Amino acid sequence: MRLGFAGEVPDVVHRFLAERGNDEIAWVVARMQDVVRRAVERPVDAILLELREVDRGELAAIRELTATAPCPIIVLTPAAASGWESSRVFAALSSGAFDAAPVPRIVGTGRILGGEGLHVRLETAARLLRATTQPPAPPDPQRGREIAILPQSGPLVAIGASAGGPGALAAILTRLPTSFPGAIVVVQHIEERFAAGLVMWLAGRSALPVRAAVDWDCPTPGTVLVAASNDHLVLAASGRLEHLAARAETSHRPSIDVFFRSVAAHWHARQIGVLLTGMGSDGALGLLAMRGAGAATLAEAKETCIVYGMPKVAAELGAATEITRLENIPDRLMSLCADSSSQGKASHV
Repeated sequence: MRLGFAGEVPDVVHRFLAERGNDEIAWVVARMQDVVRRAVERPVDAILLELREVDRGELAAIRELTATAPCPIIVLTPAAASGWESSRVFAALSSGAFDAAPVPRIVGTGRILGGEGLHVRLETAARLLRATTQPPAPPDPQRGREIAILPQSGPLVAIGASAGGPGALAAILTRLPTSFPGAIVVVQHIEERFAAGLVMWLAGRSALPVRAAVDWDCPTPGTVLVAASNDHLVLAASGRLEHLAARAETSHRPSIDVFFRSVAAHWHARQIGVLLTGMGSDGALGLLAMRGAGAATLAEAKETCIVYGMPKVAAELGAATEITRLENIPDRLMSLCADSSSQGKASHV
């Protein structure tokens, strides 16, 4: 992969990329403000960004980059991130960064340790690049459609998000009242190390209780559960949540598609799917499966997306019953939870 780097490249990163054997650093800039110009002049496959570079000016540069020369931005963090560092990571992700990973470290023997997170993010970015020229194949209508009669009641809101997602999720949860009648489950693309911090960050902005999803959780009205591991989160036939470590045909772990499909198959009360800002196509086919199961499905409108990738593919597939601006989604969720008859052709709200 051809990489750009914002900051000062640590020696361990040079060594790590050399050991991977298929990467090159095409350019290095000292300041994030210079990244947009350099990325336009010399496009790269992904950009690595030192966490210390992330402040208000650099966040604006991330947003400008996603609009003018979009490519995955991977935020590099210290091996042991503290609270303030986690807050900066969420700010970068809210502005459009693709994901975050810890900087590898060199141990006394000279070996490089802790590079798995960065390796996975680079491989995911590479798969996204390959996927941009190949539209997703239509789903098998019979796959995952096992039906179980369960005593479920109340609506389930399934939300998927990627780059730009933390800010979008906070914007929605901030405006939902404690009386919200639906259960909410969120799948946000984020490195597992920061998942617990994301849960705390969202909890501080939500009137609803927010916590990490664990095995055998049952989605409960008025509660927000967040996928918080690198395993896929699924809704089982029992109506409870489980984590699957098995490999799935997807670029992301956890995958929005995998979760949405499981909801389509196993939640027999009201379903509402929401696909927010993000790079790539994860969630689009799952949203289509939910629509096929009778769900109301919302894709965030281009005008409010930090990265108009996943919702764009969903709109092109006809997966969304509504194309909805971010600021309108909380009211739509309240209305849809109260009105189980809302279906039909896509409309702009």
